[in-house]
Amino acid sequence: MVAASQGKDLMIRQSNRLIEAQYQLSLAEKRFLIYLMCQIGEVDEHFDWYAVDLPALAGVFPDSHRDAVSQFADVARSLRAKEVVVDDPVTGVVQRFNWLAADELDRRNRTVRVSIHPNLKEHLIQLKSVYTAYSLSNVSRLRSTYSFRLYELLKQVQKLRRRTFEPDRLRRMLGADDAYARYSNFKQRVLDPAVAEVNAHTDIFCEYRADKRGGKKVEALHFTITANARTMAADAAAKSAAAGELGLARAALARFNFSDAEADAILDEHAEGYVRENLAVVEERISQASEPVRQPKAYARKALEQDWRPKPAPGAAAPAGAEAREQARRARLEQERAEREASAAEATAKAEAWARYEALDEAGKATARDAFGRDLEAGKAGGVFVLKQWQASGLNEAGPRASFRIWLARNWPGEAA
Repeated sequence: MVAASQGKDLMIRQSNRLIEAQYQLSLAEKRFLIYLMCQIGEVDEHFDWYAVDLPALAGVFPDSHRDAVSQFADVARSLRAKEVVVDDPVTGVVQRFNWLAADELDRRNRTVRVSIHPNLKEHLIQLKSVYTAYSLSNVSRLRSTYSFRLYELLKQVQKLRRRTFEPDRLRRMLGADDAYARYSNFKQRVLDPAVAEVNAHTDIFCEYRADKRGGKKVEALHFTITANARTMAADAAAKSAAAGELGLARAALARFNFSDAEADAILDEHAEGYVRENLAVVEERISQASEPVRQPKAYARKALEQDWRPKPAPGAAAPAGAEAREQARRARLEQERAEREASAAEATAKAEAWARYEALDEAGKATARDAFGRDLEAGKAGGVFVLKQWQASGLNEAGPRASFRIWLARNWPGEAA
């Protein structure tokens, strides 16, 4: 079982067909799903049982209400009934299935364990091409499902910098086709608020133009997409934390799209602290600008040339609490590093344990499976749903297979006998 990680620098990866699929979700359901998708690793081959810590999930989204924990507890159940429709225009095949196959609510520990529907495997597992990835931190402040869907559709083509939709098709993709059939209502209640949220809270900035093509009816919506300089400060901070303390200046330069060669030249000329402090000033000014900064790289280069760092008054003392803030920052970096190492160690242990199991002869494998079955029945591994699947199909089901890998890693840490 995979425990949902805390922290905001987590990645969501979905096939482009899933992004363009038709479905209708509440805000809580959409948030639950993207948080769940963060737990799927790039190299995972099968779905695991995923444990979602409800208070941690609620903490990811700053506007969560007091009853968010109880609200998210109900979401898993509703997602077992919500349908997603994936249309493949190349093959003509239309898939219909639910988001989740099963869920378990642990009221005492305020945790939900879920099993993702197996039909989603091709859309979430082992994605090599025709998919879109984005950071959870880029969408954690969105407050509308329409904003989430618009962001994903535009992020999908960010490198192309433009996308055109027929209004009716966009309405269906956003899940608003039933409620806002008239374009004027759709524009006022769905499209314009979603554009405003995406521009205010994500890493992309979008604008659109309605094309009537000589008539009264809007025939097309032409979007332009650029990097959002106004949210650059928060994104740069997250990237810097991931890069580690020694790479802070280089990571900040990369965020402003300086090439490796340009970064080398700048760091040869200026000390790392000089670069870091000047770019921090740039990020602060960009975040407070009334209009988007169209050329943030040129803005940053000017700061490095002119030294925009604030000049303290002679003999001025450090601000109150500065030392405490620095200690808190270092502690947070250390905690994030420890979490990454623990996650990597768990993945390695599972892979090594499975390799040892695969090396056993049939008698040895049967012994391991029997021991795992006894622990399942005793409640020492898996859960009720895993036990039922095990009794019905053994390791042929994804739930028992994933739990078996975890059981092997925990119970056979050394060489197999």
